[in-house]
Amino acid sequence: MKAASFEGGGCRGIMQAEIMAVFEEASGKPAWCQFDLLAGTSVGSIIAACLAVGIPASEVVKFFTERAAGIFSGQWWIPLPRLWASAKYPATGLHDALLAVLGTRTLADCKTDFIATGFEMKTGRTTYFQSYGVSRGDADELVIGPDSLMPLVDVCMASSAAQTYFPAHAWRQYIWWDGGSTGFNAPDMLALSECRSISPAGLLDLRMLSIGNGNTPWPWTTADLVNPGLLTVAGATARIAYSGPETAMVWLARQQLGPRHIRLNPVIPDYAIDDPRWETLAAMQHAAHQCLDDQPTALPQFYG
Repeated sequence: MKAASFEGGGCRGIMQAEIMAVFEEASGKPAWCQFDLLAGTSVGSIIAACLAVGIPASEVVKFFTERAAGIFSGQWWIPLPRLWASAKYPATGLHDALLAVLGTRTLADCKTDFIATGFEMKTGRTTYFQSYGVSRGDADELVIGPDSLMPLVDVCMASSAAQTYFPAHAWRQYIWWDGGSTGFNAPDMLALSECRSISPAGLLDLRMLSIGNGNTPWPWTTADLVNPGLLTVAGATARIAYSGPETAMVWLARQQLGPRHIRLNPVIPDYAIDDPRWETLAAMQHAAHQCLDDQPTALPQFYG
């Protein structure tokens, strides 16, 4: 059994798409033929959804190189109005880009199992968008299954509605925030749990490919971190709050799977997740290939 986990991270998702393109080229098979489950959060949900319906990873790379600039455009910089309407970018650019690549496909059109996450704002429930099972919910969680015929464009919009970057996404009676709000920005443990439910026997030989959104250096190296200033405290706390849960999910999955958990996380400068400049995208593509060069056993390890 094989699963893949894709982190959220805006434009940094190009690294994940580039790595998957290498995997597809090396195997000669599309991702949906190679994986029993594709799990993603935020931009990771876009990559996972595209691969799950059979779109080649090379086309997903083009999604970034050709459409990222249109997605992250039209920003509203005047501070005061953003106190009432915080979105930096309109949703139209993301919607149009997703529609161009995913069309009218729904959760029911996935060729392999797919799962993504979101946070339903009206009821405060973690949401799981699944291409398998049935829709259901309780007081704490909500599952949107293939029986809903929810368009994948809406799934990806919901999982990618990053606070302060895009408006929340409404569909039917629901309103969703970004899936990273759920603590599953790196959905490794979610994928592991789902694999356990889908095929308990398959868990014995499960191999998981975990692709990160970039390993950036810790910036506070020279300041006095014993008793730092307020700005340092604020910056470091924000980073810990954002990256801590995803790091924990990766760690826990690795502890359970050992060498069958293959982690690829390119080393990059601290690029903004909404930086669509061609030179930034090109640098991240290069970093993806460098990551594979630095871990030459990753592909053979994954394929066993």
